[in-house]
This record gives sequence, structure tokens and C-alpha cells, in this order.
Amino acid sequence: YNRARFITRALNSCLSQDFTDFEIIVVDDGSTDGSADVVRRFTDLRIKLVCHEMNRGVSPARNTGIAAASGEWVIYFDSDDELLPYALATIHRRTSEVNSNIGKVCFMGRLDSGEFSPQPPLKDEVWDYEAYIRWAEAHAGRKSDALPCVRRTTSQSVRWPNGHTLEG
Repeated sequence: YNRARFITRALNSCLSQDFTDFEIIVVDDGSTDGSADVVRRFTDLRIKLVCHEMNRGVSPARNTGIAAASGEWVIYFDSDDELLPYALATIHRRTSEVNSNIGKVCFMGRLDSGEFSPQPPLKDEVWDYEAYIRWAEAHAGRKSDALPCVRRTTSQSVRWPNGHTLEG
């Protein structure tokens, strides 16, 4: 919503990846600042723009993007995010290595400050839901941004609740 000043950087970081087998679903959540027009200037056919007529919030926007996606994995990539070189190749390799019972893989990110997140760093381990909640509770208040990559089938059955913020 109203992210015209950020979206070009985010899209260019995706389009400059060495791994090229992906689609980008941009959900404009009723922006009033010309965000959709910025996206329309891109001619790459891998970009699909879906527009909400009015601002509905981040959770409905995520659900709209998931519904429009066709790949096996969905990355929750926000307009102020930027992929580093080789990020998609790394994500593709790692998601290809996991068992079919894994529904979500998280990747660390580098903040604009240069720091890595989350802190402490993620380990190469598998958590069930209870272990994830215990980790989240233990690290409340710390840098916890991570790039989530979720199986589309998981995202279709466990939807973002309408009316809730990401933090909620």
C-alpha cells in the first residue's frame, strides 16, 4: 500500500537474479500514490499485477497474491525488501532439498544497516509448530526479520487472517 518509492528497487532485485524460473505477483492494496503505475512500467512477462480497489490490509493482500501464484513455493517478499545476488538460486536449491512434509523454509536477511536478521542466526534445523512458537517467544523484541518461503499448498490451507496485522 502506497509503496511507489520502494517497488522499483524490489522488482529490479528480483529481475537481476541469475535464477530466472519464477513469477512475481505484485498486489497493489488500493494505493493512492501511483504504485500500480510504477509496476505497469515493467514489461517483463513474469510480473503480474493484481489490484485491490480499496485498501484491505496486509493479510488480504498476501492471500490475494497466494491465490494468483502458480509455483510450488511462495516467498513473502515486501516492497521494501531487496534480494541479494544469487538469492533465488540459493532458495531454489534449499527448497529442492527439503522433504515433502516441510511447509515453510526461512532465510536470513541483511538489513539496510548491514546487520543480519534474525538474531541469533537461524540454524539448519527442522521445527514443528510448537518449537517455532517457543523460538518466537524466546526471541521477542530481537531482530527477527526473515524471508519466509512457504509451499503454496500450505499457504492455501493456512491463510492469513483478514483484519490482522503481520505482527498479530
